[in-house]
Amino acid sequence: MAELFDMGKYALFIWPSYGLSVFVLIALTLWSVRAKREAMATHKRLEAQLHPDQTK
Repeated sequence: MAELFDMGKYALFIWPSYGLSVFVLIALTLWSVRAKREAMATHKRLEAQLHPDQTK
């Protein structure tokens, strides 16, 4: 298991790369969730304007 974490002279490149990758994946996930919520709210608002007599 120690061999997995000991990357020798490449550790200064590998570990920040892993950290940046994890950060980007988390940021993209949060951005996607937020965008979906905004799209759903917009859809709900537009549906209410299109059919004001129907309440959900």
